[in-house]
Amino acid sequence: MTLILKLWCLGVCLALSESVKNELSCYQCNVSDNIACTDEYLQPCPNKQVYDRCETRVRKTVDGRQWVEKGCALSPCNLSPEEEASLGMQCDYSAPAYDCVYCCKESGCNGGGAAAATLPLPLMILSLLTPLVMPLVVLLNP
Repeated sequence: MTLILKLWCLGVCLALSESVKNELSCYQCNVSDNIACTDEYLQPCPNKQVYDRCETRVRKTVDGRQWVEKGCALSPCNLSPEEEASLGMQCDYSAPAYDCVYCCKESGCNGGGAAAATLPLPLMILSLLTPLVMPLVVLLNP
């Protein structure tokens, strides 16, 4: 009788683990330009595991190749600035190479035109101003 109860409990646990119902929908794409991740890529998160965030990862290699990956994630899905620095990850869009991960909580929040739109406001402003300020810095510091 104990063996039957254990098998029944195991069966219930397996059934419950495969019946995850995610309510979140995120943009899910892997494209070279953020604009290419259109509304057709907004899909419900898969039910293979629990997801509670939408994620955007923006990467550029030293040889100039760049791409944007968007999908579903489980928190915590982004690193602190200290963790990024220790791994050599840079979120400076003017750098020759970077690997940036941003997360948000609402359905569809990882969409939008420019990759910078997924940034927190202070980082968005900084990323927009950096290309404008850098020529002045070079001129003033010969």
